[in-house]
Amino acid sequence: MRNILLILFAFNSVELFCQEIKSTEVKVLENFNPVMPIVEKIRETTYYEDTTKINKIQSYKSIKKTLNTNFKSRVISPAKVTIDQSFLSNQTSIYLGLGSQFHSSSDISYNSIFNDKTYYGLRFTNLFRKYKIDDYFDNIYFKSENEIYSYAKKVNDNNIYFFDLEYKRKKYKHESELYERLFEQKYNFSKIGVTILSMNLSKEKIRYRTDFHITDLNNRSENNVNITVNLDKYINNIPIKLKLDYNQYLNYFNEKSLNIRDRKDIKKINLYPSVNIHKFGYKFDVGASFYTHNDKSEKNKISLFPVIRISKTLVENILFLEGGLNHKNSRSTIKSIIDVNPFVRALGTQSNEIITNYSLELKNTNINEIYIKMKNIIGINEVFNGSISYGKLDNMMFFYFINDTVNEGKFYSSYIDVYRLKLQADYKWSINDLISINASANYFKYDTLVPNKENINGKLDFLFNLEKKIELNTNISYIGKRKSVRGVVLNDESSEIFWNDIYHLNSRIHANISIKYNYSDNITAYMFLNNILNSREFIYEDYREIGINTIFGFHYSF
Repeated sequence: MRNILLILFAFNSVELFCQEIKSTEVKVLENFNPVMPIVEKIRETTYYEDTTKINKIQSYKSIKKTLNTNFKSRVISPAKVTIDQSFLSNQTSIYLGLGSQFHSSSDISYNSIFNDKTYYGLRFTNLFRKYKIDDYFDNIYFKSENEIYSYAKKVNDNNIYFFDLEYKRKKYKHESELYERLFEQKYNFSKIGVTILSMNLSKEKIRYRTDFHITDLNNRSENNVNITVNLDKYINNIPIKLKLDYNQYLNYFNEKSLNIRDRKDIKKINLYPSVNIHKFGYKFDVGASFYTHNDKSEKNKISLFPVIRISKTLVENILFLEGGLNHKNSRSTIKSIIDVNPFVRALGTQSNEIITNYSLELKNTNINEIYIKMKNIIGINEVFNGSISYGKLDNMMFFYFINDTVNEGKFYSSYIDVYRLKLQADYKWSINDLISINASANYFKYDTLVPNKENINGKLDFLFNLEKKIELNTNISYIGKRKSVRGVVLNDESSEIFWNDIYHLNSRIHANISIKYNYSDNITAYMFLNNILNSREFIYEDYREIGINTIFGFHYSF
């Protein structure tokens, strides 16, 4: 066995090669002294610190400094927004409706396709209604209204130009068995206007808006020329605003009148400078309202009143509060009076009348009041707005009734100075895509009797949108009780008001329902059920409202 192992070792031997390494001499030039560094004991015991209790708040201080430089950058062009082509395709819209009480209405409009520079459009509306009031005299009323409105808009790099032209024609007829005749009133109104709006966005330049319009009522029975200029400029990073409003009112009779020389030419100028200041977390809007006029029939020809608005956001995007002193100034015109009460005796507006005096007084109304208002965003798509104000109204307009065969049972206008407390509340809530609620209420309290003015009114809307196919809207409105006074025309064509001769007007409540069925994006059918409670109270003395009435129609756009 030993021999066998020797034989195997001989055949499997490994050849080893070795390298001979010579010794190397190392010379030490300097002596090496090993030294151990001094060790100091840092702490006797172990120390632990809770880092969660360390105050990690960091405070910063900002330096308000404006860097003035001569470098001016170019104005960046606004972004272009692409509009849905399906919306652009519906240029023409047609509404047609028929209903009870001999009701017919139409509304036809055309709008150009939107582009970058120019827009224009045209609209025509027509309304006719004949209804009979089931009262002691079986009065029958006719109402006809026509309107044509056109506009054009031009946009360039510096300005936006807007032109509009408007024409309205209103006709009211009254068949009365008491007077055994047909009374008719017609009013024609036209307006042409131009607006120029600056496209400048730089704070270093003046931004402006200029409005100019001329109106005409009943073939020059009443004209108004208006120029309004709004200027906005930053001076030392403080926004300064200036509003200038010029009006010229021309009131005169038609050519068939006996007293054509007796005309009025009233010029009125309003000037309102203001400045916005941010201090102590509040926003101050401080200004003054100054106006003057040359109406000899009024005492106060020059007026100056401070305007102060203080606002603060109490909770960001939730609660906003504003208060201060406010001033409003306006002048009554024949058109503004007719728009409120079409049953007035507007002498001088009928081409076939021979008259010697106006029946409608036209004066300036001033409102000076202190107010507080708030806006509260309660939740998603839920907003509440409320306000309270108290102030004096100089020359507040009201109507009084004259019932005789000469004046045909019409209203005259007059003015009174009153103190007024006003409370206002608005609530809007879009619960979801299907249900929305809108509600509003107003309360007024006067220190004296104001004829034909209610103390409370309000409305409530429920809107149901069923998968965008059926829209159901329920509307309820309320107008409180009112008091009407009467008067008489004297021999010298002046009038006298009998404040003790009071006629009580009951409160009115209306409930309306409207239903729309959207057959497609272009075709819609609708039905209106108005005054479903069949209220027949007086709108004004001797003029009742229409009872229940219905309207059916359709809308087509292409």
